[in-house]
Amino acid sequence: MASALERLKELLGGPACWGWARPRLWDAAEEHLGVRLPADYKAFLDLYGPGAFDGFLWVTPPPHK
Repeated sequence: MASALERLKELLGGPACWGWARPRLWDAAEEHLGVRLPADYKAFLDLYGPGAFDGFLWVTPPPHK
């Protein structure tokens, strides 16, 4: 069975120009916020980056130091 991220890739296609992960930024953001962020949220942003679905649903990274 495909993961949720794999299914989204099937539906959305691959990223146009993002596709980079920076674990140090996630660590800094989580430390700043005082919470661990969901792995699938981080994986999605690492693959697609911030943006919107049809101008309706926005996915953005958290602030970091």
